[in-house]
Amino acid sequence: MRPTGQVSPWVHQNVKPGTVLDMLGPVGAFHLPDADRRARYLFLAAGAGITPIMSMVRTIHSLPGQADVVVLYHGAAAGDFAFHQELAYIASVDSRVKVFYSLGDRSKPEGWEGSPEG
Repeated sequence: MRPTGQVSPWVHQNVKPGTVLDMLGPVGAFHLPDADRRARYLFLAAGAGITPIMSMVRTIHSLPGQADVVVLYHGAAAGDFAFHQELAYIASVDSRVKVFYSLGDRSKPEGWEGSPEG
């Protein structure tokens, strides 16, 4: 638990076994403001946290503008990077987008040079 977080402390104090929570389904509300497509973005993702970032990367890629985008995607194992093929494609055809990968504290596979394939 992160004591300075906005959600975790409340959950740990209030949600007990048997608590029923109302949940919403996916609403697709991950987006960027339309005002400035020349902005600089640094997207940091780990694991499934890449999902909302993919929505924003797709938006930037699909629209004109001078955005400068860097995605740093952290994973626990070399073969566990979701969307890596789509990210590679977008980075190869859109010079505004650069993608970098990092690995967690597991042993680095022989010959790993930052490729999500391992």
